[in-house]
Amino acid sequence: MTAAIARKLLPLIAFAGIMCACTEKFESHYSSAEAAAKAGEFDRGWLPDVLNPDAVDIKEWHDVASNEVRGRFDLNDRILSGLQASCKLSMDVPRKTWSMPEWFPDSITHGDATARGMRIFRCDDFFIAVDTKAAAGYFWTKYPSDRNPPACCRP
Repeated sequence: MTAAIARKLLPLIAFAGIMCACTEKFESHYSSAEAAAKAGEFDRGWLPDVLNPDAVDIKEWHDVASNEVRGRFDLNDRILSGLQASCKLSMDVPRKTWSMPEWFPDSITHGDATARGMRIFRCDDFFIAVDTKAAAGYFWTKYPSDRNPPACCRP
């Protein structure tokens, strides 16, 4: 390869490297719903409203390209009461994708969450599976079509 060709390819290679560096998958952790609210996660639609203000130890993952959201939180009696009062029982399961976070239970995506003792609720645009034995809850959705997701990389 001559030096002239290398000089012409260098900007193209640099541009390709920059484009590959921007990810569209984001994962966040919040110690409380209050911290997540301060970060704007409820307003952006990444977290179900029913978790506010009582959820703690919240993990949230979303993929802007596919509009998928997955999450986990510590289950407590206040959240469980809120789910039972304002949500409907459901049988929905999220589709399994190669890019899902490793901490999201396979039992939910395989469709055997209820056989393992979990209950699934539909709360507006979100589905929430609760595992009372493990004191954990999991949520998922596709980003609602009537809202505008962030264009790309959020702060």
